Amino acid sequence: MSPSFPSYIHVDAVSEWAEPGTDLHPEFGDRIEMSRWLGAYKHWAFYIGSDIVVNFTGVENPASKSKSEKLQIVQSDLRETIGKSPARINNGDDAENFSPATRPEVAERMLHFMENWPEYNVVSNNCEHFTNYCRYGKKFSKQMDKYDVNGCYNPERTGHVGPTGQPM
Repeated sequence: MSPSFPSYIHVDAVSEWAEPGTDLHPEFGDRIEMSRWLGAYKHWAFYIGSDIVVNFTGVENPASKSKSEKLQIVQSDLRETIGKSPARINNGDDAENFSPATRPEVAERMLHFMENWPEYNVVSNNCEHFTNYCRYGKKFSKQMDKYDVNGCYNPERTGHVGPTGQPM
């Protein structure tokens, strides 16, 4: 028997990649995935309605010496956040037995994250961790699974090998 989800959460939705400027038509609670630097990495934001997303991102503060001081959770316009990147709605982890949150749970998780403001860490606390925490109550990042806690590439976790058959 499959779990029941609140009817106002867009369940299992994974749209096709849309070119910049194309309307995605997200609903409250959707995770928005953006392909940056020709697909080298993905940026994630959480849709809260009225073309507004919340995301864990960098802000311009050249005076800051600490990377963590340059990063914060911000509300921004969906189109501005997507910018020139291909983007899609990606709630595909719903299918892997993660239950999407209700609206009150999402609000509580966002506030908790903002009040406790964990320091940004590309491996253990990035924008994908944030969106997954808001939607599912669990912090995880599939794109960072192939790296160890120090940010070093770990071929045993992905099975990638170089042209000679040796781990890269």
